[in-house]
Amino acid sequence: MRRRSGRAHRELAPSRGDHAPSGRDLRDVDPPIVLAAVVGLLRSGMSAQAAWETVGVTDVGEDGTPDLPWQGDCGVAVRAACRLSHRTGAPLATVLAAVSAHVESTLEADARREAAAAGPRLSARVLTFLPAVGLGLGAVVDSTVIRVVVETPMGWTLIAGAGALTMVGRAWMRRMMREAEEASREL
Repeated sequence: MRRRSGRAHRELAPSRGDHAPSGRDLRDVDPPIVLAAVVGLLRSGMSAQAAWETVGVTDVGEDGTPDLPWQGDCGVAVRAACRLSHRTGAPLATVLAAVSAHVESTLEADARREAAAAGPRLSARVLTFLPAVGLGLGAVVDSTVIRVVVETPMGWTLIAGAGALTMVGRAWMRRMMREAEEASREL
């Protein structure tokens, strides 16, 4: 579960009923935190317009959709939830709470996916430089290694083969990582 920073909660919480100053940049605050603040304000009896204004959204359309800075699925889901609530009369707090839970689980899955992919990416980087490191270690042990690699046809063949295999390996690793990320997004 993601930790919610107390600082972000304090920034969004209204102080003594005052509304937040217009122009607050919500791009710096996690969407679930903003949505939790709005849900809390709605459940305390505040109107939707006033709740959105309190967290820094000054432009709310006639159909109840706030003008949010979030792109992608999060912004679309919040706008759809607000339109649904406005058109059907469903309680906005309940609908936004469900959207917030979904957004939070999506962000958590993205973070876990990124963390899981970090290990294979690092391994690919290490393996990319391994042939050069091996050549360097060989030169430390025996100084004729560099001469053999640079001056003989067998050395040229080894360098060409190592370069080709390194490029093929990197392309293969990129493809595997891309396929793994696509498969995990489909879940």
